[in-house]
Amino acid sequence: MGPQIKPAIPCTHSLEARPGPCCQTFQLANGRESVTNNGRSVRTSGGNCTTKNVVYSVTCKLCSSNNAYVGKTDAQFRQRVNGHRNKCHKFVKAQAPSAADIFDKNILGAHLYFHHGVEEEAAFNRHYVFDILYQGSPESLRKFEQSFMNDLGSLYPSGLN
Repeated sequence: MGPQIKPAIPCTHSLEARPGPCCQTFQLANGRESVTNNGRSVRTSGGNCTTKNVVYSVTCKLCSSNNAYVGKTDAQFRQRVNGHRNKCHKFVKAQAPSAADIFDKNILGAHLYFHHGVEEEAAFNRHYVFDILYQGSPESLRKFEQSFMNDLGSLYPSGLN
């Protein structure tokens, strides 16, 4: 039997703003009970696109291993995901990006470009899955981000951090 899926918290952003489909962030959120990188797993905590003060993971669906990134934000989750998406779009649209152009803020775009040869903007939504690992106070985010990086082994070359 496959992994159990946590019940998703409704996407309050799209329900309050307009009827219809959920925002892109909610569609990228997986709702899994846990995230695994190279045989190391951590439990997720759930949340939605408007959740603030989170540590999150990003998983590349194209990789069979070394595929996790851990980040944090005190803004709404969707704002951080949109930031990653925008940096990814800019990176893959750049004229012949090189390894010197890789920074933490655009690592997800660099990963798709250099490891998978992906050069299209829409690839971000197809190839990445997001999960919220922790919700807490803004002061605790850095500590828990580091803890989840260690627990998942997400530092390069074992992951995307």
